[in-house]
Amino acid sequence: MTRFPPWLVALLVLAVGGCREKPGPVLASFVYSATGSNRIVLYVSGKYECYGASEDGSLRRSPYEIGTFVGGVSNYVISIEKGFFDSPAMRARKVYRIIKQGEVEYLFDEQGTEGKDFEATRDERKLRQGWRREGG
Repeated sequence: MTRFPPWLVALLVLAVGGCREKPGPVLASFVYSATGSNRIVLYVSGKYECYGASEDGSLRRSPYEIGTFVGGVSNYVISIEKGFFDSPAMRARKVYRIIKQGEVEYLFDEQGTEGKDFEATRDERKLRQGWRREGG
């Protein structure tokens, strides 16, 4: 019986782990306002994905965070599935507060101060530190 080298087995496991089907129709997607490159995608199925930018500024093909979410009137609660290489100190849960300004919806991480600062001052410059909903 042929034995594969351990490095080849590890490479195959990592490659197969990135081959997932998309979880269905998109409920909402948000772009990080400060950079315009990172994206949060929430699916109708309750799945969550967060994509980062590549070095050339384009969106990466696979998400750097995946998990599930529960939405409410005022926030989204995200449960993140930790990957094999993720730090033990990485948060397994995030709460994003929904703030509407006119017709635009923004998300702010509850652990940050930007959303609270905006609500206290109504200074629209603070919205640049939030995640802006794309489309309608």
